[in-house]
Amino acid sequence: MKKRNAQAMSIAAMTALLIVASGADVMAADQCRTDQSQPVLPRNSSSVSGHGTLVVNNEGADVVIRAENLTPGVAYTTWFLFFDNTAQCLVPHQCGNADLSAPASNPAGVLGRLDSAASGDNGQLTFKGTLRDFHVSAGSSVHIAVYAHGPVDLTNNQARARQLLTPESPSLGAPGLGVGAPKGFLVAGAIFDIESCK
Repeated sequence: MKKRNAQAMSIAAMTALLIVASGADVMAADQCRTDQSQPVLPRNSSSVSGHGTLVVNNEGADVVIRAENLTPGVAYTTWFLFFDNTAQCLVPHQCGNADLSAPASNPAGVLGRLDSAASGDNGQLTFKGTLRDFHVSAGSSVHIAVYAHGPVDLTNNQARARQLLTPESPSLGAPGLGVGAPKGFLVAGAIFDIESCK
């Protein structure tokens, strides 16, 4: 009888350990993951092209954008736009810049700087960014926007910082995201729709 009780307790203890040990794997499996490649398409009559990749796993998100046909000497920024539920955008499932600021109480989109650089003579740049611990949901969308800011400022470091650190778009929030007239303009983008979770 004592032997059977000891065996039953051992089996119960092993089962409990297996449940606890597998809990972390079950939680990780419930997270939404994606691994996508998408074209970088021109916007607003530009000739910018290229391709981008988005990888989201249990460690966060990694983005690489390879842009071509850029204007040499021009400052470019890339922006990470996230729409957690595209059905909540002003035009459902067609999220855009307007969804970053309206409705003012709780816009559907969130914006953050990804990377920036001035284009060299070959008109090509690779933009990269990592967002640790970032999660996506089924029905969400990540847009990577490429902004051009005119010739990189060679004499005024404050103006150059605005070119490389902000979208220079006061409508998104002055003064932090731009002052005066808009100087940053959308020239290309890539869209990564997360329709389902892996």
